Amino acid sequence: MQTLKLISLVLLITLSGCEGSSSPPSNPVPSISSLSPSSVTAGGAAFTLAVNGSGFVSTSTVQWNGSSQTTAYVSATQLTASITAADIAAAGNGNVTVVNPSPGGGSSGAASLAIIAPNPSPTISSVSPSSIAVGSPDTTITISGTGFITSSVVNFNGQPLKTSFGSASQLSAVIRAASLTAIGNALLTVSTPGPGGGVSLPSTIQIVGMGGRYRAADVGLWTYFDDRGYPSGYYPGQVIQNWDQFDSSVGSTVSHEISLQLDTMHAMGVNTITFDLRTSDNVSPQTISTFPACPVTPAVGFQYPQPTSTELANFPKFLDMVQGKGMKVFLILNNVHMDEPTSSNWQTWLGAILNVAGSHPAIDLIMFGGDTHLVDTNGDGIPDACGIPAEPPLWSGPTEPPYLYVKWAIGYALSLGIPARKLSAECIVGSYNIEVQQPTASPGITGGHLWQTVAMLKSIFDTLAIPEAQRTYAFSIFEQNKCQHAGGLPCIDERADIWADETVAGEMNIIGTTAARVVFAEIGNSPPVDAAIWSTQHAFENLITLIEKYGIEGGCYYLWAAPDNNLDSDPTQELPIKRRGLNWTYTSAQAELLDWGGYHLISIPNPSFEDAAVNGGSPLNWSIFGDGSGSLYLLTQESGQPEVATRGNFALRLVNGTSQTSTETATSLRVGVLASTAYTTTANLRFSFSGDPNPSGTPSSRPQVSMVILYYTANGSSSSVRTSDVFSWFQENSTSGFATFPVQYTTPSDAAFVAIQFGILRNKSPVPITLDIDNVR
Repeated sequence: MQTLKLISLVLLITLSGCEGSSSPPSNPVPSISSLSPSSVTAGGAAFTLAVNGSGFVSTSTVQWNGSSQTTAYVSATQLTASITAADIAAAGNGNVTVVNPSPGGGSSGAASLAIIAPNPSPTISSVSPSSIAVGSPDTTITISGTGFITSSVVNFNGQPLKTSFGSASQLSAVIRAASLTAIGNALLTVSTPGPGGGVSLPSTIQIVGMGGRYRAADVGLWTYFDDRGYPSGYYPGQVIQNWDQFDSSVGSTVSHEISLQLDTMHAMGVNTITFDLRTSDNVSPQTISTFPACPVTPAVGFQYPQPTSTELANFPKFLDMVQGKGMKVFLILNNVHMDEPTSSNWQTWLGAILNVAGSHPAIDLIMFGGDTHLVDTNGDGIPDACGIPAEPPLWSGPTEPPYLYVKWAIGYALSLGIPARKLSAECIVGSYNIEVQQPTASPGITGGHLWQTVAMLKSIFDTLAIPEAQRTYAFSIFEQNKCQHAGGLPCIDERADIWADETVAGEMNIIGTTAARVVFAEIGNSPPVDAAIWSTQHAFENLITLIEKYGIEGGCYYLWAAPDNNLDSDPTQELPIKRRGLNWTYTSAQAELLDWGGYHLISIPNPSFEDAAVNGGSPLNWSIFGDGSGSLYLLTQESGQPEVATRGNFALRLVNGTSQTSTETATSLRVGVLASTAYTTTANLRFSFSGDPNPSGTPSSRPQVSMVILYYTANGSSSSVRTSDVFSWFQENSTSGFATFPVQYTTPSDAAFVAIQFGILRNKSPVPITLDIDNVR
């Protein structure tokens, strides 16, 4: 019995032991074989990471740098995990592990996910040379800018070039001879592959005829003609209405006087004029537009809604004259009845004008503008002023009358068979409050904010389905400090030239294509002008440079002559080219026009003296000779220099020696030219001296600064026809800062090359003369 009990006890213990040893299976130790993606771009968006490996279970957790992530089980060989944007905000590596819980389980070895910094976005600041002669052999160009990497590629009209990496700020590329067979502008871009990267905004390089180049295709003036000897006029309407009439103030017919002034402009290199016609009323020419009737004098345009028979008969005569002088017209048609409920009157007025002028070969561009007849200026919803017959206020947005009218007008002109490329509207650019789309509660503004005008014009083109290659964008850009029109918005101010460059870059980015045509229909200095802060000459010079930089077709400087004597004498207004009056007297702005309209040398080596100095300070590619000194001068050591940013940071400074007969010269390398060809060469010069011992003497005997054009034949010898042309300036020409000095010359019949030589001749001046030279072009 005791034995039986013992057996039973042993059996019970044995069975209990067997039941206690039945436990769940252990989890495996996970391992990672790969990650997908294997790398990501820093700063990217949140993403789902696929983790591939083995030993995964439904309770596996993916860890990122030791922190558990939301994990989804796919299979024993794959998990997915959610990785946040914050996890990949900075470049580096992310450590990925998989953890299986107990029993068993454990952590895998770490796999690394590369978080790659994005490639920088490339930008182009300059191209050297800026022009290449047509028919040239393979030519190496240098691209300066920012954001370049070893895989960046230079593109010529969209086609990749063989590119060599120099640094993050410099690339070189070879343009093949086959691409240099036709005269015109080519577009250069730099493309950088992803991640990041992208394509730069385009920069222009000119393929020019042998020996020279123009700075723009359209060199123009916004034109009020001067009724010389009379205190006001000619206004555009007067020109057309009185075309065949005798004007006693000038002693000839109006048409003869217009012909004379067009010839004068053309001699300065002008090939385009902007001509502004406005809707006018059948009132006395002396009528002043006053609210609320707001009549418009016929002096400024054509009668609305039906132009007179005289206006329609004489307008083609004016266009014939312009065409006969080798010039063309940017025509502005300003309508201050944009708020009319139907288009009937619009069609009558525009149709009459376009039927006689729309297909005329002198018409290169037609721009539709104006305003509503009455406007609300204080935002109370009640009209309190007359509409302005100027650039259309496209900034009011896409549901307002200006936008709707411009869209209708372009569509109507298209229906008459006028090519789309000849149709546009002026876009006001550079006003800070418009560029940042200032919020406003004013009535008559779509969406409670101002609208960028170029974006509005692009929207009109899109709505009318005009192909990009047939579009023309017309900018009205008057330089101003960045915050001049901030409208109370927070704004960090910038000088006018810097802001203008940023503005144009932004507008070109909005356009978004190199196929469209872009012109500066109206350029100048925004009033009220303060020459001590930003002069009209500086604005004009800078805008010409921006036209070249961004491949703009050209434009029209505002203006030829002021419409009346009061504006002509007002220093806060834009500086005209011609002063009003019987005499042909010009302002300092004429120098910029002569420079712009001239035929320039293809390329002058080191023209702004920005290249490295050699031989103890002498600028590269310039030879210094004399008993004084010639060396690079750092402009930025002076407050307010450089006066215009595009001139660069250096100038060349020549200083006479101690001898009263001291002479110092700087001579460029030789540049190829065409024989018997008229050229313009320009430089910004700064000099100031007095004490001329012989102010009434012959020019050669007086103290002076000079620019000499030296002529050479194909074999390198001096021209046998004429060795040089000398242009000299004396103490009475002294400048208060850098001034623009264009010189015009015609090469001898045997000339193949020229060299430019700047000099200072002391000629017994009591003190040495100092000459600063910059921006030779």
